[in-house]
Amino acid sequence: MLTEFFNNYLKLDPAEEAEFARLEAEQYPEARKVVNSIEERGRVKGVREVVRKQLEKKFGPLGGEVRQRLEALPIEKLDELLLAVLDAKSLDEIGLAGG
Repeated sequence: MLTEFFNNYLKLDPAEEAEFARLEAEQYPEARKVVNSIEERGRVKGVREVVRKQLEKKFGPLGGEVRQRLEALPIEKLDELLLAVLDAKSLDEIGLAGG
């Protein structure tokens, strides 16, 4: 809660931010792991959402099966799809079509 207060209301210069981050990591190393985990889940969710929007823009509404396949993909595959969808001519071409 204190960290949230600092992030929202206390404006630090770059040197102070670095010192604050060092102190925070030194005092609560396990908190950094939790934050990293939350950040990674947020990144995956965001990339998945962008890929879904790209696919819908290019191919129209996605069926339930395609959405399920998209939800099951690991981040590495989602990163590949971010670019692959630009050149793909079909969902089948990028491995998301059913069948």
